[in-house]
This record gives sequence, C-alpha cells and structure tokens, in this order.
Amino acid sequence: MGLAVYHHPAHDFSVDRMVRAMKASLDYYTANFSPYQFRQLRIVEFPAYMNFAQAFPGTVPFSEAAGFIIDARDPNRVDGITYVTAHEVGHQWWAHQVIGGDM
Repeated sequence: MGLAVYHHPAHDFSVDRMVRAMKASLDYYTANFSPYQFRQLRIVEFPAYMNFAQAFPGTVPFSEAAGFIIDARDPNRVDGITYVTAHEVGHQWWAHQVIGGDM
C-alpha cells in the first residue's frame, strides 16, 4: 500500500511521526475492524488559513498549523501529531466505511 505525505519541503519536521502514526493506525484498525479499503493513504498539507485536519476517503488534508510546523519534541506534552493522525486515519473506517444505524 502506498503511504505518502505531501508537504512544503521546509515543513518536514513532523513527517516521520505522521508516517509512523499512519502505519500503526492502519495495523491496529485493520486487525480490529476490517481490511483497509483503499490502495493508498495520503496526508496533504494545506496552508494555515485554518487549524484542523479532516478525513476524506484515502486522503487526510492536514493544516500546516495542526502538525507540520509544530515542535512536538517535549516529552511532557501530548503528542498531538500522532493523536490527530491516528484519529483521522480512524475515519477511514468510521464514517467512510462503517456508518452507525440511524436510531
């Protein structure tokens, strides 16, 4: 499967952390829910007009301010990059593959 992070060349500070989080998330969700339904998973950086990430099928737009230009080396802080990446990858199942009953 193809994993990719498309980003501004100067914003590579957190790319390795994002790739590790994508791999760990895909392993966990596949083992516990179902096979991943796409051939690729991409994170795409967008400018800091807004500060969020969002999941679309096979693609996660990720604001530069939400992960690409953050210094996440402080071990006393929550690793927000891994947290947000894992959360958005989870949406590849929950809402893009599995929808709860309308009850």
